[in-house]
Amino acid sequence: MAIYYMANYQVVLDKTMMGNIFNTEYSESSELITFKLLLFIVFIGLIPAYFYIKLKINRLDRGKVAINGVIGLITSILILYLNASSWLWIDKYASLLGGKYCLGLTSLTPIDITLH
Repeated sequence: MAIYYMANYQVVLDKTMMGNIFNTEYSESSELITFKLLLFIVFIGLIPAYFYIKLKINRLDRGKVAINGVIGLITSILILYLNASSWLWIDKYASLLGGKYCLGLTSLTPIDITLH
């Protein structure tokens, strides 16, 4: 529920806000229980909890997990090595691009996405 109120009312739940929550009268708090909140609880809480309870978890052999990790690491290094010729692409074409390529690289950072 905290995520719902933080997202919908743009509040930050700090120590002061938690104190206000616990000192709220029933009439004030009951106004915040809406159909949208109930849908949020059902779809984000109850349905995933049901599937989590029904989920059967099998133990994996640690050796297989380690081998898969090593295979993934070797594959990643191999892909990087095969693409080594394109590592310095920006340096090669920097004079043609000028300073414009920096805008493209910084405009899609996670911070920019979350602030908009």
